[in-house]
Amino acid sequence: MEEIALSVNLTREQAAQMAFNAMQATLVEYEDNGGKIELPGGIVIVTDPSKATPVTSKVKADATNISDDTVVMNGGDVYTVEFAEKYCKDLKLKSSTGHMMQLTDKWSYKSATIGEYMTAPDAVAVVDDTDKTIHDILTGSSYMDYSSSDINLAKNVDDDSNSKYIYINGVEQNDLNTKLTQGDVVYAYENNDGDVAKVVVAHYTYAKIDSSPTT
Repeated sequence: MEEIALSVNLTREQAAQMAFNAMQATLVEYEDNGGKIELPGGIVIVTDPSKATPVTSKVKADATNISDDTVVMNGGDVYTVEFAEKYCKDLKLKSSTGHMMQLTDKWSYKSATIGEYMTAPDAVAVVDDTDKTIHDILTGSSYMDYSSSDINLAKNVDDDSNSKYIYINGVEQNDLNTKLTQGDVVYAYENNDGDVAKVVVAHYTYAKIDSSPTT
């Protein structure tokens, strides 16, 4: 989100983005709340609290509507509780895939779908040159600039019959040396180790107009 100045009025978009971020924020609690400064209008500023620790739950159903993140506490894994998981229990966020097999976030309220939105990829590039391959785009210094080790998951696709790493227009591929067309868009998604775990290509075919319509 763009940097905002709290000394001026927020735009509608900025206020909506802050509320959206808050819905997904992990709740925290303090052993010691520290001091308080009370301002007009009931505003309370907490000063010098103790270290924040995340609010957690051992019950999966109570803490995975928005995120299934876990932390280790008291020797075991527990689920973190996000704001919407406590205060908006009917609101759900699930990971999904779109028709191009790009990663998406699917939001729903009770049984109704609110919308499905593309998840921001870790890297994106538009092919500016001719005769470039998927491998060229992933590793090229003027494109994504991944190292060879970063794309090992995709490179080893031929050795894994169950692999689903590379898609072009939603169709699974198994060759990083597939030629691309100028104007194609390549999306790369990383795993937690920073390696490329999924590559999605939006491939475009240019239409040819043989003749202009007559009037």
